[in-house]
Amino acid sequence: MAVTKGQGNPRWTKDETILALELYLEAEGKIPSKSDIRVQELSSLLRSFPFHAEYARSETFRNPDGVAFKLQNLRAVATGKGLNNTSKMDREVWEELGDDPESVRSLSRNIKAGLEILKADKLDSYDHASAIEGGVSYRVHLKRERNSDLRKKFLQKRKREGALSCELCGERATSIDAKYRDSVFEVHHLKPLGLTGETKTSFTDLALLCANCHRAIHSLMRLSPGHISLSQARDMMLLKG
Repeated sequence: MAVTKGQGNPRWTKDETILALELYLEAEGKIPSKSDIRVQELSSLLRSFPFHAEYARSETFRNPDGVAFKLQNLRAVATGKGLNNTSKMDREVWEELGDDPESVRSLSRNIKAGLEILKADKLDSYDHASAIEGGVSYRVHLKRERNSDLRKKFLQKRKREGALSCELCGERATSIDAKYRDSVFEVHHLKPLGLTGETKTSFTDLALLCANCHRAIHSLMRLSPGHISLSQARDMMLLKG
């Protein structure tokens, strides 16, 4: 059985696996070798992820050998033949997207666009744990949402209108001491900043969400790339009201 070197490298993230799946689908099941220009380009792209800078110092990290091996894993998941050491991520991504090449291409475009924004803005100050768990578009979006002045002004506006509450689930956090209650709420951009890049934002472009709903709506955005309204998110999350 084929093996790759590089024990100690981080597991492939969902974003990385989606990029590999795009190449696998384009190759129509014919696995390109490590010398194939497409494999080498994908290797270079994966090694350029800002939050993988430390690992990219190693020659074994996401090198062409590793990319070709990942494609073999995806073929094994797709066909049920070949390698038997496929990862949980390989299986989950194939089950979700294996029969939907258009969504794979759309997600891939979003990931690549997010990487360009990360590089241009030098948004590479992520701790190791968040880098492994989060997605490119999510981090671009979240980083730009963390404009403290904008958040402060938006919370002040909402307080003048009444008590703070999540626009999706209605959470008011009344069980938490009032002096800490603000920390429960996060400001969500209705237009995905990971896709639009720098843009002027008004209060009508924002929504107030509890931390749980904010995390959930970003997960929905990764599954359904593009704009998701609050009403759509509420329906998808099976929330009432």
